[in-house]
Amino acid sequence: MFNRRNTLQALVLLGWAAFAAFPLTASAEGEPPVIAAASDLKFAVTEIAVAFTAETGMEVKLSFGSTGNFATQIREGAPFELFMAADEKFVAQLHAEGLTRDEGALYAEGRVVIMVPHGSALTPDENLDTLAAMLDAGTITRFAIANPEHAPYGLRAQEALQHRGLWEKVQPHLVLGENVSQTAQFALSGNTASCCRRAKAWTGRH
Repeated sequence: MFNRRNTLQALVLLGWAAFAAFPLTASAEGEPPVIAAASDLKFAVTEIAVAFTAETGMEVKLSFGSTGNFATQIREGAPFELFMAADEKFVAQLHAEGLTRDEGALYAEGRVVIMVPHGSALTPDENLDTLAAMLDAGTITRFAIANPEHAPYGLRAQEALQHRGLWEKVQPHLVLGENVSQTAQFALSGNTASCCRRAKAWTGRH
């Protein structure tokens, strides 16, 4: 069973190791180094940063957002010291363009899941059968995914819906989140169902 607490603890350990492995340096103006991290890592990386500062005395600045937007910013010269992406493909592309030190290291594996508010008639199932039935019945009013143009989990959600043959049917009801964290908030607010993510942290090299 997926255990959020254990996963976050593993991410904290792996992330601290990532911070420690790279020689983070302050800017010429004395500003702390900036860490760009996918929005779904906010809670874990914030804890990582606190532990890193306590251990080293070095402050870091955290920036959270969608992986695609960060990749664009890096191409435009954004001064990030470390990029924690939600999809390794973006890091590989940046490396191929000569914009990163290396191709990075895999720190977790993500899975797309459906999150529904309390009291929803939609029952999550791995085959999306209930979603299909409710779309056919016209009882789905809003369904949220992260914007697939720049959010990896949004693209994976789109692919899953396309694979099930539901993409065309669900499009009139789509609400696009800027990133997967905002998409999860849509579901937690009780206003819509959402395709979100869960993560499994790697505890060794892969």
